[in-house]
Amino acid sequence: MEAEYVVARFKPYPGIWNFYQTIEAAQIDACAINARPRIKKEIEEGAEPYRPMTWDEYRAGQKAHYLDPLKEILAEDWEYALNVLPPVRWEQVDGVERFMMSERICDTITASYAKFNGRYFRRNVDMADRSTWITADECRRFIAAHGKKEG
Repeated sequence: MEAEYVVARFKPYPGIWNFYQTIEAAQIDACAINARPRIKKEIEEGAEPYRPMTWDEYRAGQKAHYLDPLKEILAEDWEYALNVLPPVRWEQVDGVERFMMSERICDTITASYAKFNGRYFRRNVDMADRSTWITADECRRFIAAHGKKEG
């Protein structure tokens, strides 16, 4: 039988303690984990306690943690990212030249870079979820909200 449950947390960063076949086993272990002196200290300092959850809940929380809003970057940052490692999905779509880093942050989450109308952008995306990829419409909305670039 495959493990369907995990004991995990998202703050300060996503992390899994262990995998479990039943929620009951995960609940028992979560209590013991959170009682450990090092973990108790981390919780006192603001870390989230470990808690039982399904694997799907963990993946959704992990994705929410790492995906970030679009931000404008310098042309030099775009060029560096393009040349530091081989790019993945380097393509031009609807006026956007974009690529993803071949190095992952975790699982299928990686940094993505885009060039649109002479401006450069970056944000983390899920390579397996096209709805998270940088689009021309997203770049247009960013430009409309933030106006002309400085300089």
